Amino acid sequence: MKKLLVLFSLLAFVPAFAFAQAQPPPGGSAAPWPRPDFGQMRQNMQQQEAMHKQFRAKILGTLTPAHRNLLASVAGQLAVSANPDPKAAIAKLDAALSSGEKQAILNAAQSFMSQQRAMREQAIAKMRAANPSMPSPRPRPSGMQRMRRTPDAGALLLMIATGGPGMMGPHGFGHMRRPRPSPTP
Repeated sequence: MKKLLVLFSLLAFVPAFAFAQAQPPPGGSAAPWPRPDFGQMRQNMQQQEAMHKQFRAKILGTLTPAHRNLLASVAGQLAVSANPDPKAAIAKLDAALSSGEKQAILNAAQSFMSQQRAMREQAIAKMRAANPSMPSPRPRPSGMQRMRRTPDAGALLLMIATGGPGMMGPHGFGHMRRPRPSPTP
């Protein structure tokens, strides 16, 4: 009888011990990430939106009125075409632009990308300062660095006119690819 009573009392305390172990330690959480600062996130998004607007205005400001009309025409033709060909549209824009316009567009793009990179690095530095235990990104093997190619001037113009990458959606020219055929007729 005593053995049975000891067994029942042990079984009664097991759930209490398991529950106590599942609770976070008192006095502070050892969470690996701090709570997100939504105010800061909103401010960053507003800054990025302002940068995008400035970038767009700067690029469109480099074009002559005739080239702005050409851009509008090419973007409109792509939008309504049954078989859009963005490569041909980019080539048409590149052929029409003067070397000065091309260089101004590429300079604006480089400046914009540098601003974005600086903003991203600043945000990461703030997160690391708020949480020193934040893990570092894994190093990439040599030769495996991400190669980013700045699009040419015609591609940048088309991205701006059609809402392409960056301001423009995370998937680059993915929105310009031919749509997959529908599985239903």
